[in-house]
Amino acid sequence: ILYFQEPGVAEAEFEADVRRSLSLFTWGASGEARSVSGFASAMVNKPADSKLFEGLPDVEGVPPWMTEADLDYYVEKFEKGGFRGPINRYRCMDLDHEQLPEMQNRQIDLPALFVYGDADGALSFSPMDPMKQLVPNLKMVSFPGAGHWTQQERPKETNEALIDFLNGL
Repeated sequence: ILYFQEPGVAEAEFEADVRRSLSLFTWGASGEARSVSGFASAMVNKPADSKLFEGLPDVEGVPPWMTEADLDYYVEKFEKGGFRGPINRYRCMDLDHEQLPEMQNRQIDLPALFVYGDADGALSFSPMDPMKQLVPNLKMVSFPGAGHWTQQERPKETNEALIDFLNGL
């Protein structure tokens, strides 16, 4: 997240080769990252001043849950619109706390569903215990081996979890 804070830095890296960037993103955050030698550790074990994709092994094609047509579509859209908008989300995280102080530590009493892959690297820096405490009616569904792209990696299981949750309301 720190890498994204300086406007233009991440955009320059990602937009230099949009196809490669998106390919590395999809592989790197997927459950399949562990199957590519050295990939998972190279994503997280980096010096603070390195680029995000620096030191990553090149990958061939797309993960098994994605098609080349999917990648072509994403490449077309990101070549047209760039990465600034999506990256800005990470730049504005502190604003959530500043502009919505009344929401901090507020309990959510409505039923909620959290679907996740147990191989999602985001879990290592985003513990779930606080979420369980703040959302007492939380149902959690974990998909073994799935990464950050849960709904793409496990579409059938994700839909089943959503339908089951909605039917239980």
